[in-house]
Parts: sequence; structure tokens; C-alpha cells
Amino acid sequence: MKIGIFTDIHSNKEALEIALEALSDCNEIICLGDLCHFGADTNECFEIICELSNFYMVKGNHDKYYISSCENKKIAGLAPELIDYINFMKEKTNPRVYEFLKSLPYSITRSINGIDMSFTHFAWKKDNSDTESIFEFPPKQEQMEKIFKDMESQYIFYGHTYFQHLMNINRGNVKKCYVNFGPLGAPHNNQGIAKFGSVEINMCGEVKINNYALDYDVSKTKAKINTLNHSYVNTVLNKFFSK
Repeated sequence: MKIGIFTDIHSNKEALEIALEALSDCNEIICLGDLCHFGADTNECFEIICELSNFYMVKGNHDKYYISSCENKKIAGLAPELIDYINFMKEKTNPRVYEFLKSLPYSITRSINGIDMSFTHFAWKKDNSDTESIFEFPPKQEQMEKIFKDMESQYIFYGHTYFQHLMNINRGNVKKCYVNFGPLGAPHNNQGIAKFGSVEINMCGEVKINNYALDYDVSKTKAKINTLNHSYVNTVLNKFFSK
């Protein structure tokens, strides 16, 4: 069994296409959330994933913000300019995206050949209003165990933080592996590099984790972002596509 995994598409069509090409031999594809925002191709990315077979996805925090915007609910804890940008992007997005994102679970748990695995965008607050906060990278062991305390799976795949991360914990009866393959569509650094991964589980329950970091034409992505008529565009380009 081979599962392709990516997270944080953020409307970046070029990065999504390069990832799907590399993961074409996978039995399944799982997206760990955040279809929306920052890139210009939310509708195009949505159409691409709708055509995939054996595709699964969980909600991300930006998917949640988009849903709240569609429902005219208050989005707490964000800068006013970002909230205005989220509302601006809602008007450019196919209404079908709302129904799709609204239907997504917050996490997926699977047992494959005796190995329990969970897939989530990040740890969510108890009321699912937003993701938990983490301020130290790489995170320490006790932080990871506290944040994901409600997930009992041996392997936990997550996104959200924009940093690649793998942590193994082997302490007595506790055996955990936390995996973040890094962001697909909003790179923070290494612009023009799409980061994603896959996990292989054989019939004996042996697990192999594969990291990918592939070049794509980020100039196309940036050019399309530049066409968006909103003041937050400069923040997006400077934060995600300047290094």
C-alpha cells in the first residue's frame, strides 16, 4: 500500500500538478488541508482534485476561514487586512468549493496491515474553531505529545506549520512517529520547490516514508497572484515567495 500525502495546496496549481505527477503510482492520495488562499487558482485546484480517484482530504484552518466567510461568521484572531483578503477571495471562488470543504472531516484514521495512522491538518481546539498554536520550531517532544494527545495512532501525519519535520518517540510502550512533509503550495522559503511525500506499508507492517522536493515554474504562480487586485497580495508574495 502506497499513500501519497501533501498539505497546504494554497491554490497553487503548478505545485499541485507536479506533485500529482510524482505520486501517480500511489494507491491513494490524502491532502492534509488548506486548499484555499494565497495562490490565485483555487477553482482550478478544486477541479483537479475532484477528478482524482481514491482521493481523501481533511479540513485545514484556511478552509475553515473560507467556510466562515461564506457563512458570514466572524473570523477571530486574524489581521483585518487578511480577513478582508479572505472575503475578497470568496467572491472569486466557485460556490461548489464551499460544499466540498464543509463536508470534510477534521482528521482521518486508518489501520493498514496492523499499523494505525492518523492524518490531520494539525491539532484542533476543542470547539474546532481553529488550530492550536505552536511557537517553537522544530517543536520539542513534549510539545508534540501534548498537542496530539488525543490521537492514539502510531503514525501522525500533519501539515500547517510550513516546516518539514519528522520525530520518532520510542519510550517504553510509547511508539510514535510525527511526520510533516512540508508545504506544497506556500513555501515560506525555497520558493519554486514543491514539498510533499508518501508512505508505503508492506504486508508485514513495515513502513517506509519518502520525502519529495521538486522544482516547478513558480514564476507562473507569482504572475497570477500579481493579477489579484487586493492590497494583501504584496504580503503573500513577500511572506511565501520571496526566498
